[in-house]
Amino acid sequence: MEDIIKTVKYKAKDSLFTFIFKDIKYQRKLYASLYDDEKDYLDEDFHLITLENIFVNDVYNDLGLRVKDRLIILMEAQSTFNPNMAVRFLMYLAKTYQDYIVANEMDIYGTARLILPRPEFVVVYTGEDRLDVEDMKLSDSYICEGIAPIELRVKIINSENVRQNIIQEYIGFCQTFDRFKKEAKTNKDKLNALKMTIEYCISEGILKDILLVKKKEVEDIMMTVFSQEQAMEFALKAKYREGIEEGIEKGIEQGRERGVNETMLKVYINCRNKGLSIEESEEIVHFADKESLKLAEEEYQKQV
Repeated sequence: MEDIIKTVKYKAKDSLFTFIFKDIKYQRKLYASLYDDEKDYLDEDFHLITLENIFVNDVYNDLGLRVKDRLIILMEAQSTFNPNMAVRFLMYLAKTYQDYIVANEMDIYGTARLILPRPEFVVVYTGEDRLDVEDMKLSDSYICEGIAPIELRVKIINSENVRQNIIQEYIGFCQTFDRFKKEAKTNKDKLNALKMTIEYCISEGILKDILLVKKKEVEDIMMTVFSQEQAMEFALKAKYREGIEEGIEKGIEQGRERGVNETMLKVYINCRNKGLSIEESEEIVHFADKESLKLAEEEYQKQV
């Protein structure tokens, strides 16, 4: 089952966020939405350094952008708030700096001080839930309070604090799509919701240039995400069923050793797994005595 889940993750294509900002035109717009000196740089000063599949568990970030050798911007777009982003960005940064040092043939064991681009960390939150925080710190995850020798601060951009720019348009697209697909049950429903979202956003000037030119690519990316989520859900459900079955078999074996009828024990455990009470389960099974019921319940509780 672990192999199934890994396969689903490793076959993942670019997210819409990653897709948009592969284009230098939109890299510049993204930078301009965060800083005021975008006009000071040439197109060749912008370099994509997005990480992909750097760990066994498929840890990668949505977007990495190096501006000359001055600044490294690591970004993540998410519809569900993750309070562990500071920790994840620490992992991204370590790998990003490693790649930069190797590519520039820097000697970390030498006597000369290394000069590295300054990092910036940004989460673009597209969900509907109201956030009470505008940033996250690595020290929030430390057990002990006090000033920490390592700190990392993540800026959170959402619909409430975003300025009018390309990030605002991206958030607007995502939230519009979320509204349209709320009642969608099948992939066909979701595709129709996506088409409605694209047409609406074009009419409202939201990511208009991208959607007019790259409409089919956007549809393919978004529908691929649905397929990945569905495949992951199926894999997890299969894993859950596998665990339940293993637990039942183990409980039956232990119950048999303690003198409980195997068939009755299996039926009882199935009843309890489906949410029936002890009394309701016992009415279905009809154990010969209270001791058998007690033993059956004990085997069930061992699985919970």
